[in-house]
Amino acid sequence: VVVEPVPPLAQVVVEPVPPVAVEPVPPVVVEPVSPVTVEPVPPVVVEPVSPVTVEPVPPVVVEPVPPVTVGPLSPLAVKQVPVDQLLQSNTEPVVQTNIATVNISPTDQDVEKSKKHKFGKKNKKPSAEVMTSLEASVTSKFVAGPTLDGACWLPDDIQLIDAAGQPVSKSTLDQTDLIGMYFSAEWCAPCKKFVPKLIKFYNYLQNEERSFQLIYISSDNTKEAMMGYMKDQQMPWVGLSFDSPLGEQLRVDFKVTAIPLLCIVSRNGDIISNSAKKPVDAASGSEVEMTKLYNKWIRKLLEIKGLPVPDEDEPEKKKGFLSSLFGGKKKDKQQQGPAQGDDDATNDDHADEAPPPTSKHGGKEKEDLLRQKEQLERERTMERQVVEEKTRKLHVTLEMNAQMQKELDEKEEKIRILEAKNETLRQTAEAKTGEVGVLKQKISMLEEQLTSKVAEEKKLQDEKRELLANISLHGWLFKKGIKGPTANTWRRRYFKIEEGSKLTYYKTAGDGPPQGFIDLDQVVSVGAVSGAQQDKNNCTFHISTENRTYELLAHDDSTMKKWIGSIQYMKEWRAKQKREANH
Repeated sequence: VVVEPVPPLAQVVVEPVPPVAVEPVPPVVVEPVSPVTVEPVPPVVVEPVSPVTVEPVPPVVVEPVPPVTVGPLSPLAVKQVPVDQLLQSNTEPVVQTNIATVNISPTDQDVEKSKKHKFGKKNKKPSAEVMTSLEASVTSKFVAGPTLDGACWLPDDIQLIDAAGQPVSKSTLDQTDLIGMYFSAEWCAPCKKFVPKLIKFYNYLQNEERSFQLIYISSDNTKEAMMGYMKDQQMPWVGLSFDSPLGEQLRVDFKVTAIPLLCIVSRNGDIISNSAKKPVDAASGSEVEMTKLYNKWIRKLLEIKGLPVPDEDEPEKKKGFLSSLFGGKKKDKQQQGPAQGDDDATNDDHADEAPPPTSKHGGKEKEDLLRQKEQLERERTMERQVVEEKTRKLHVTLEMNAQMQKELDEKEEKIRILEAKNETLRQTAEAKTGEVGVLKQKISMLEEQLTSKVAEEKKLQDEKRELLANISLHGWLFKKGIKGPTANTWRRRYFKIEEGSKLTYYKTAGDGPPQGFIDLDQVVSVGAVSGAQQDKNNCTFHISTENRTYELLAHDDSTMKKWIGSIQYMKEWRAKQKREANH
């Protein structure tokens, strides 16, 4: 077996590691990140657009007029009397219709056809729809109320809310002539039955732009019951806040003993009616009756204020005039001649008419035919007026709808702008949040580095403190006595540091008994003495404490400086240790 020799291992040279210089860590100043304030986007309340109900315009059915043949007979001038002259006063707009003068000469065939025509020998009465519209236009005239001065009699700090719970300003009442005080509650069954009729009455007066408002004074058990009642019933008027002490005072002032109770007062506090529930209940089914009830309150207010009160029967007279205008007794009056109070017979507009022509068939049939023709034209004029008025209202409604749509579009545009701003602010907030996260990571890293450096610094301080604690300061010096046999005499003594704070001196360098010590903690100053007090070798120095001054003598100048520097250093080091211990 041949064993090959193993080559010698290469000599490993261990290079000395250079000392690592620990640079002081500069203090890390972390600037505070200013908080990002994202302004909240105020909620945009879009008021719902109330649906516009356009009533369909009934078709106007014009019945055919029997053909009239114009013959060579003498012309008969028929002058059309407009409806506005018949009614003499009407607040509704009347369309003036110019109807040309018609020259009619009926033939025998015309007379025979007129007998078979559905109009017959009597005047045809207008349709029920036209008659109702005419009566409403005559009897729906509102009585003008007085001009009231001052604000509403209720206190300025009254707390009003709507059905949604939002506060409402008292200025609404300050511009209102009549105010209804409605005492009711959610638990009251008759109240729930009456509310729909009161809403109908209230909406009618609002649509007619009447100066009327309502206040709901609750007798509910809880605030939640009151708000639920207003919301469920969709009350369009305001309510007195549930927590307001004014409610109890109003119940006492109006002597409320049962509900529902509706009292009507003026803006100045004049009581118009203290029991208006039954009249409103009875009038809610007819616009004419609701108008009459409102006019009755206005008349009462005018009477209270000492102002002239218009005639209450004037609309009824006009309504009766319409009935007599289209009634069946007109023929008899015409046969009997003009009668007193007969508007048709005494109307000056017919004074210039020519007498009807005569024929072999008599003038009675021709007179009936002319009267039917005149009546037909009147009916056409009335129906045309109704259609034009409904068309006008339709145009007004469409204009209001267009205006509301425009306002809605503007609000939607504002919402879009606010949403864009909100999105920008949100993105900015996210970016700032990311920056804050990065800064927090940097702060965490710097804190870790700072902790590490502080630990290293503490370790070095501990090592330095341990090193200073182990410092050994010793050597021979001459000490001058101050009393006794050794006064002003130099004695050779061995000085050394003991217990870290005492400079003890002995006669020998061994461990014999000490002759005394100087407390370094009480050292005030240390240094060479002045020239006049120096010894011959100029190496004398002193150590002054609070109670005594020690004079010492070194062998030479360099030794003296070493002792002075060492004692001064030890004095300062001891003072620093005390300060650190106190902290």
